[in-house]
This record gives sequence, structure tokens and C-alpha cells, in this order.
Amino acid sequence: MSRLIDLTGEVFGRLTVIRYQGKNEKGIHTWVCRCECGNVVVARGDVLRYGKTRSCGCLAHETYAASGRKSKGRPSPRLIDLTGQNFGFLTVIERGENSRTGQTRWRCRCICGRETLVLTSSLRRKQTISCGCMGLLHATQAKIKHGDAPFRRTKGLYTTWAAMKRRCNNPNSTQYKYYGGKGIKVCEEWQDYRQFKAWALSHGYAEGLTIDRIDSGKDYEPENCQWITMRENISRAKRIPQDVENRAVEMLKNGEPGVKIMHELHISRPTVSRLKKALGLARKRKTKVVT
Repeated sequence: MSRLIDLTGEVFGRLTVIRYQGKNEKGIHTWVCRCECGNVVVARGDVLRYGKTRSCGCLAHETYAASGRKSKGRPSPRLIDLTGQNFGFLTVIERGENSRTGQTRWRCRCICGRETLVLTSSLRRKQTISCGCMGLLHATQAKIKHGDAPFRRTKGLYTTWAAMKRRCNNPNSTQYKYYGGKGIKVCEEWQDYRQFKAWALSHGYAEGLTIDRIDSGKDYEPENCQWITMRENISRAKRIPQDVENRAVEMLKNGEPGVKIMHELHISRPTVSRLKKALGLARKRKTKVVT
């Protein structure tokens, strides 16, 4: 067992011992130290006394930086001058300041106009071919599937497709209760916007038209959809299913009261009035005689 030597208050390089920390997992005594830069670190007692640890790490960083500054421009028999050479989208302008570990770097101008410092190894191994702009461009292009959904787009075919899916799939949508809430779905094929776009362009789509389900009880699918104007869509939305209309007509012919028809068939008063008028059952308004 190693004998404990009290190091409290002693100075080792930039480190001042504050207090005893205890033994580490290997049974070696450790001490809490404060560096001149203000950082607090835990160091082994043996490495402190042997001079192997003299700071929190800041001394090594400063040494590396100083070495890089001193070595800039220093001739070396192994140095390969890259000035004027092209590496991808980079053109080497001149030798730059070495890295903090003393590695040679080159000042390069990117095709976008920005300048950057790149290590010799990164250039020659083609690990760095731009200032970073090409990587961002490629990442963006990889995410683009169709290009019809630019930032803050408010109109167009993509908006129609997104709204169709939203009212069928999103319970938070104000229209969900009329579509998804009633079991209306978007077919599997149209889950892919590109498939929906191909169908739309080959079936008469134009700006200003809206998608309409021919049979309001069926899903959004190629066989059940068409493109119509907004006025036509609103007009169709006011119509009731044919079987419901036939049932209402039959009840009216049998003398059933309009209120009962409204409650049983869940249709509006104007609809009942329209059917009565079509059957000639509407009451004639009494006109006042002015004397």
C-alpha cells in the first residue's frame, strides 16, 4: 500500500493542490487541483510529484499553438508545395498557419468565394473538396423528392395533396370529422406525392381546380376522383346521397312531417323544403291584402 504524502497547498507547474480527493479505481491517491487558468482538475499524486502533470491541459494547447506559429513558412525537405493546385472545388492560394498540433495547412479559395484552411493530408486524400458549401448542397438535394414544396408555398398541386391527407389522417384537422372521422382514407398509391401528381396531370388538373370524390362515401382513389371548379364542388357538397334523397321523397309522399324527416335522415331544413318544392308539396305563402 502506497504511503500518503500530504500535498495540500503545494504547487506543481500551474497547478495548486486544494485538497485530498481519495483513491481512484487503481488504489492510487488523487488530489483536487486548481490551475492558473481557473480550471479545477483531479490529478494523481505520483504524476504531480514526478512532474508529468503541470496544468489542466492549457499548457499543452499553448505549446502546440506556439509551435504552429513558429513553424509557419519553415522550409522542410518533405514539404510538397501545393500552391496553385486544385482539389475538388478548392484552389490552393498559399501556405497557411500550421494547426495547433504542428500540421501543415494551406489557405484555399472555394468555388463559392470563401477561404478556408485545410490540412495537406485532407487535400491530397480528397477528404476535403470544398469549404463545406458542397456538403450542404448535396445534403439538401438528397432530401428533395419532387421540388413542388418550396418554403412557405401556399398554392398548387402539392398543397391540394397535403390538405387531402391532412383531413383524412390528422384528428387535429378541423375537417377530420367529415373525412377521416367517417372512415374516408387516401389510397396507398397516393401516399406518394409523385404518383398523385402523375395521375393529376394526366386527368385534367389545372390551377384553380379542386379534387372531388365522385362517390362521397368512398375513399380518395384514382377511380373515384375528378377535377372540378370550386363552385361545382360547393354545389355538390350541398347535395345529399341519392339513397337518402329517395328515402326523404318517399316519406314526403307518405305525408310524414318535415321535422321527423330531418331528425331521422339527418338532413337540413332547406333540403326538405327543396324536395317539397320539387314534389309540389310546398305550402304557398299567404299574401296580405292591403286595404
